[in-house]
Amino acid sequence: MKEKNIGINLIFNGIKTLMGIIFPLLSFPYASRVLGVENIGLVQYYNSIISYFALLASLGIVIYAVREGSKYRDDKDLLMKFSNEILLINIISMMIAYILLILFIIFIAPNMDILLMSICSMLILFQTFSIEWLYQIKEDYAYISIRSVIFQFVSLICLYCFVKSESDYLIYAAINVIATGGSCIFNLVHSKKYISLFKFKNLNLKRHIKPIFMIFGTSLASSIYMNLNNVMLGVLSGTYAVGLYTVAVKINQIVKTLMSSITNVLFPRISNLVGRGNIKEYTNLLMNGMGSILMILIPCSIGLICISYQIIIIFSGEEYINANFAAQILSLNLMISVIDGMFYYQILLPHHLEKKACFSTLMGAVFAVIINLILIPVYGYNGAAISTLFSETIVFIMLVHFSKKIINLRPLVMYTVQFLLACIPMVIVSIFINYYVPNIFNIFIIIPFAVISYFFILLICKNKFLISLMNRYHVTRLIVNKIYHN
Repeated sequence: MKEKNIGINLIFNGIKTLMGIIFPLLSFPYASRVLGVENIGLVQYYNSIISYFALLASLGIVIYAVREGSKYRDDKDLLMKFSNEILLINIISMMIAYILLILFIIFIAPNMDILLMSICSMLILFQTFSIEWLYQIKEDYAYISIRSVIFQFVSLICLYCFVKSESDYLIYAAINVIATGGSCIFNLVHSKKYISLFKFKNLNLKRHIKPIFMIFGTSLASSIYMNLNNVMLGVLSGTYAVGLYTVAVKINQIVKTLMSSITNVLFPRISNLVGRGNIKEYTNLLMNGMGSILMILIPCSIGLICISYQIIIIFSGEEYINANFAAQILSLNLMISVIDGMFYYQILLPHHLEKKACFSTLMGAVFAVIINLILIPVYGYNGAAISTLFSETIVFIMLVHFSKKIINLRPLVMYTVQFLLACIPMVIVSIFINYYVPNIFNIFIIIPFAVISYFFILLICKNKFLISLMNRYHVTRLIVNKIYHN
């Protein structure tokens, strides 16, 4: 296969991610005001429950398929055999997940809203047949982006047209499912461009089971400390607390989605390089990718802490302002969470160290359960946010320990310190402005100053990632050269 340009892939995936950011910005504020805290919390509570069954249905298939399938992307016959094996495993796991969901409803939660649960559970079906991993293997980000934009646009129109009152929470849930997984039919049809699916003869499923379950263990443990909060909040504090916590999560999820889009683009290429033994090119791509992500991630995380109050009011309204502290805690967690993802997807997983990654996330999950039981009854949604931060930190420490044996992390540590120091002016000014200009519109002063001051300091420090980015454009190259010569 002709090697696709990573820059072009990033642009297309950036478009997809940008729409993934714009869609919540346009949809969630409207939905949160129309449906109210209680109903938003109710839908999120059911989605959190379904997420565990969806996780069971997906196993570790997507991540495993991208890693292993990247080795076969240039051989159509091998890729077709591999893809049908993965799809058949996914169909079996989907059927098991639905059976367990039915048993859960009958024996554990007979009083749940069956219609809402049924709507939310459609995500499991869509997820199985979306075969998104195939398009990541082939690095077909143009198709992924165009398809996603169309579905999100249609979903947004449906939201504004059909969600008009608090009683429309079922419609809202259905729109969310369609926006997330409704593209599976298009994916199945478009897959004929590469391979033929549903050819379930002479397959070898056994060879995939062990690594898939190892990756699944990691995903399950990660999902526990990421989604358990909503479930435990719903049980211990009610759906109103879930509604407030959801707002805090949504604000940070926007930035996390943006950062994850870069990791998603790099993962197939990195897996291919490691699989071919091209360690030098892998190391170069890894360091540049992680450094660039950190350059954007760190100021975004700190910036969200500084303006979380204003964002909550603009994003969801004063009804949700009590979620401010939780949002600030989760903004700090955002930084650690994305870094964890980089270690997992770009270092441990390509080197087949899923056992170590699984152990790390399992420890985080155990810690999350314990601290949630302690903090949620006392501090509610704030306790859930603190629990998430501590759990993610435990995972971070362990992933760093395992990753430093593979790659030299010292340069990244040095650049991280530089990025953190460059954020100091924005923190000082935001505190000053928030104190003397206490209204939500002061973000139009804080944000421009934060952006200009941060990148100006990096430019003065001759940060290699910023210099590399700026040198792509002739307009700024003169400035860069002048700084170097001085």
